[in-house]
Amino acid sequence: LKISSFFIDQVLVQANIYRSIPFSTIAIASLPPWSYGLYYGILILWLDKGVVKNLENQDRKQYLAGLSAIFVAAFLWSNFLPNPFAVYFLDVGQGDCAVVVTPFRKIIVFDTGGLKSFDTGSNILAPFLRSFGKKSIDYLVLSHYDYDHVGGLKGLLRNVDVRTIIMPRERLTEASAPVYELCKSSNARKIVAEEGMQFLVDGARLEILGTGDLEGQGNEASSVVRVSYKGRSILFTGDMDAARESNFYANPKADILKVAHHGSKTSSTQEFIARVKPKYAVISVGARNRYGHPNREVINTLKDSRSKVLRTDELGCIKLALISDEFTLER
Repeated sequence: LKISSFFIDQVLVQANIYRSIPFSTIAIASLPPWSYGLYYGILILWLDKGVVKNLENQDRKQYLAGLSAIFVAAFLWSNFLPNPFAVYFLDVGQGDCAVVVTPFRKIIVFDTGGLKSFDTGSNILAPFLRSFGKKSIDYLVLSHYDYDHVGGLKGLLRNVDVRTIIMPRERLTEASAPVYELCKSSNARKIVAEEGMQFLVDGARLEILGTGDLEGQGNEASSVVRVSYKGRSILFTGDMDAARESNFYANPKADILKVAHHGSKTSSTQEFIARVKPKYAVISVGARNRYGHPNREVINTLKDSRSKVLRTDELGCIKLALISDEFTLER
């Protein structure tokens, strides 16, 4: 048994060595479902199996060349041609995590989720990015240091290259200091959020509309960030509470609102929602959570504002894509 364990360990060691070699692994975007049929058709033709044995050799070569060309075209289309600007709200249970993907696949991530018994960074966010053929994040925005927003950070940094981290303007505590140190020790460019900051990402504008003060911590320190593209926008509010909403001086208008604090009654006042005027209100929340989120009054406030309420506990991952100058819910 010890000898077997030794040889298995050596295989794992060698695999890690090979994986560390530059360009030894390549992540590609997910191909269209029909391309899998093409792949097996190519395989059958190449191996000369089944009914293809009855084909003339020249015919088989022509079919093989034609199917291969279509398969290559599907690969190029999935990896290089522009896609609609889109935002994905991932189902990370009782936590927050969203991914904005620009037409040429620049990636902006908002929070990482965080569950005590499950690594959302390694097991949800990193595999999701690999489905786009991505092993890197252009901007990672952390709204604040609460665990349900940053608990997946360690696993994410272990699996994905993060180029820039925008950290919250928050007073450190014993609980949040390790997350801050984790950010500082990464190879990413580090930026502390300041109101008024703007970043351009593949035609999209990332704006810091508000931050907590240096004496604040937790929910009250949440950064409020808006991403705009071609006249349409998404507002990320972290866990901003009602007191900050009432003193929020920037114009928060947006087509999509990431509802603050998982739909808690401590946020989403009628006045604030009336200023945002969202077409879609997305609530990132865990099924049957012990907090009773989302609050019924908050849902009614959102519906009264004529917002379409979308919940991750009911729909799972929520994708909203910009189609013909309007955000559209895609299944």
